[in-house]
Amino acid sequence: MSRLRVAFSRLLGILQKQSLEKDLDAELNAHLDLLTQENIRRGMAPEAARQAARREFGGLEQTKEDYRDQRGLPILETLLQDVRYGLRMLARNPGFTGVAVLTLALGIGANTAIFSVVKAVLLRPLPFKDPARLVRVNESVEKGGRSSVAYPNYVDWRAQNTVFEEMAAFGDCEMIVSGTDKSERVYCEQASDTYFPLLGVSAVIGRTFTPEENATPMKHAVALIGYGLWERRYASDPAIVGKMIRLNDFDFTIIGVLPKGFLGYSDSAEVWIPMMMRDAVWPQVAQFDYLHNRDIHFHKVLARLKPGISLAGAQAEMETIAARLANAYPKDNGQRGVLVTATTEDYVRSFRAPLLVLLGAVAFVLLIACANVANLILTRSAVRERELAIRLALGAGRGRLIRQFLTENLLLTAAGAAAGVTLAFWGLDLLVSVLPVSFPSFTRVRLDGGVLVFACVLAAATAMLLTVFPVLSSADSNVNESLKEAAKSTAGPRGRRVGRLLVVSEVALALVLMLGAGLLLKSLSHLLTDNPGFRPDHLVTLRFYVPDRKYEGDGRNRFGPELAERIAQFPGVESAAATFIDPFLWGGFQRGFSIEGRAPISNAEADTVYYQEVGPNYFHTMGIPLLQGRDFSMRDSLKAPLVVMVSESFARRYWPGQDPVGKRIKYGAADSPYPWMQVIGVSGNIKYNSLRQDPEAEPVIYGALLQSEVIINMSLIARTRTSPEAMLGPLREEIQRIDPAIPVYNVATFSQRMHEDSSETRSYGLLLGLFAALALLLAAVGIYGVMSYWVTQRTREMGIRLTFGANPADLHRLVIGEGAWLALLGIGTGALGSFLVTRAMTGLLYEVKPFEPALFLGLAAVLAGVVVLACYLPAWRATRVDPMVALRYE
Repeated sequence: MSRLRVAFSRLLGILQKQSLEKDLDAELNAHLDLLTQENIRRGMAPEAARQAARREFGGLEQTKEDYRDQRGLPILETLLQDVRYGLRMLARNPGFTGVAVLTLALGIGANTAIFSVVKAVLLRPLPFKDPARLVRVNESVEKGGRSSVAYPNYVDWRAQNTVFEEMAAFGDCEMIVSGTDKSERVYCEQASDTYFPLLGVSAVIGRTFTPEENATPMKHAVALIGYGLWERRYASDPAIVGKMIRLNDFDFTIIGVLPKGFLGYSDSAEVWIPMMMRDAVWPQVAQFDYLHNRDIHFHKVLARLKPGISLAGAQAEMETIAARLANAYPKDNGQRGVLVTATTEDYVRSFRAPLLVLLGAVAFVLLIACANVANLILTRSAVRERELAIRLALGAGRGRLIRQFLTENLLLTAAGAAAGVTLAFWGLDLLVSVLPVSFPSFTRVRLDGGVLVFACVLAAATAMLLTVFPVLSSADSNVNESLKEAAKSTAGPRGRRVGRLLVVSEVALALVLMLGAGLLLKSLSHLLTDNPGFRPDHLVTLRFYVPDRKYEGDGRNRFGPELAERIAQFPGVESAAATFIDPFLWGGFQRGFSIEGRAPISNAEADTVYYQEVGPNYFHTMGIPLLQGRDFSMRDSLKAPLVVMVSESFARRYWPGQDPVGKRIKYGAADSPYPWMQVIGVSGNIKYNSLRQDPEAEPVIYGALLQSEVIINMSLIARTRTSPEAMLGPLREEIQRIDPAIPVYNVATFSQRMHEDSSETRSYGLLLGLFAALALLLAAVGIYGVMSYWVTQRTREMGIRLTFGANPADLHRLVIGEGAWLALLGIGTGALGSFLVTRAMTGLLYEVKPFEPALFLGLAAVLAGVVVLACYLPAWRATRVDPMVALRYE
């Protein structure tokens, strides 16, 4: 309590300073008067008595300082003095203050905006129960690959493990909600009863699934719906439980509504059905027996670690279980292991590296901004050298000056941070709209308290960094020399070295950013000009769903090709075809296969081969060359011999130097019940998943759509004679005019799909290019400032050179040569830095190496040109020096 009383009295001493000063003066004067009266009574004259009393009492000011130290907080008072002095100094130099604040605002604002995105996406925990213990469990194949899980393997994992509190399985797909209103496509998850408790989700109306509803196939036709679907389709009906919902022509009873904002682990679902009811909505796939077939890898598995169990510990036990299953089921599990990963990887894996690259880029911009401001501070410190020398001569220690420097820089960076946060607030929505990634629905990018703390820490770190440079530059200063009347305001040898170091750093950082942007833009150029293997002009695609109960048997297989024949006669259409895939959105699936007369194909190798089903005229419509054999025709029906086509890369890999036509392949192992299929043709390689795709690494088996085992949804591909954008609406209307019950979705031109596919490289290239341009501008301004100050400091030398016969060209070479030498050092340093930094961008590049010599030389030449240009004006000023004026300089 005594310490609290002392602290309170000291704080009170600061708040009541004026009244306490009056009381102190009165008390000291009273003491002096008493001593004076005592001396007078001893016989001294009044004046002599007063002087004697002063000598006996001691110095009044020293006594006052002692009392002030006892009643107040000296550190706080000194800080307030430093702040007041710093504010006066900044107000006295509005030009310096304005430029420094604006420069820091750009750097701190860019960092704050990017950090807001990084925090929201990479640092925010997932919106599930105890997300730190939530893991994803996949099957693994050779070479570190991963795949979805066979349901029987999930059942065995759940029964045999001791490291998880609980496990859950689910799958996702598209479904059609039909009824009296217009049909609607929604995303659905088929989930085990443990799925919702594992995620910590309860229904806001009704209940979730029970264990009984996940015990027997096709017994409990119940469904859960999402909050958005409940509002949109059922008008937020509070009595929704017990009503029916028709999914893919099968009726389910609604048992609950899930919370607002919950879209399942897939982050897109609006309907959930029990795992046991999958065959009800997909009757065509019932023949594959997903629930008991270990060769069907479709499901996703989540698990929650028990307290105290690490990821590595869980991985070790699951590997033991996987080895046990491989021994028990060598045919299906012999080449498959297990992989346990954090669930955050599912959400952030694709954009962690790009966001960190952008964060590194804006950090470079801030460092360049700091270098600029540091050079301004060095220049200002040189002007203030006489002031600082006087303060040192009067007894101030260097620590006291450092504290003053730090206070001034804190004020400067605080103003820059405030302006930067304002810029970030204004530009955050624009930044998010420019970024090419689709963030999870639960992500909220905003300037919250954590971001503001980051901005404050960044401002404090910037102030400390800025304080280092004037301290280094003044370390070699001589107080006596600085106090001489004729002493010039110079930064000293060490100050000049620090200034040069800052210029070299600016050039190096700017070059790294320019190279990063250049690599991305070069990748974009390759993406847009590389041949995709087909003709993308005048191509459109429309996805549609074929109802199960309306088109049955052979009619389902004929529906797509016959629809394509009809659309081909539509005005403005040149040709049309149907395909199972959705180009540049979904490129098909991997399916194990065997080749007649060849050794078995490993699971890892089979996972690199895509299976697609296409209708007649597909290759002609797409503009894909037919290299050997023939195309599919309407004669390749369910009643005809089974046939396939393969891509050029498939033929080259499995039949090198041979004619593939007439060879036979089948699905599954060589002794599987699937029939053999004959190869009738070879097509050219194309890109169907992404513009970054390597068709050689992902061969294709093309099945005949007319012979497909499963017809659910497909895409219509049409080549138009007129503008493809103008044909999208009429083609959609024509399909729905043929059958209004068929939902049409994912409507786009191929140009739009390819533009969206390249948007990641384009957007990151644009952002990095903007940061590089800003860095180049800041570097040019910084170099100009340094060279201008250098010329000003050497004005007298310039005058002497001109007096002794130097011509303007000599001075040009002197000034520009100094800048060019610094630029070369910066370019060399930047080359080393970029060699290391651009490796982090490898995942964003396409057919571009992390270090491109031609690109480096070109950008280095541009940067050197900018440096020379920034040096030209100071050089021109040097040639305009009047020798007589220069000799009288200072």
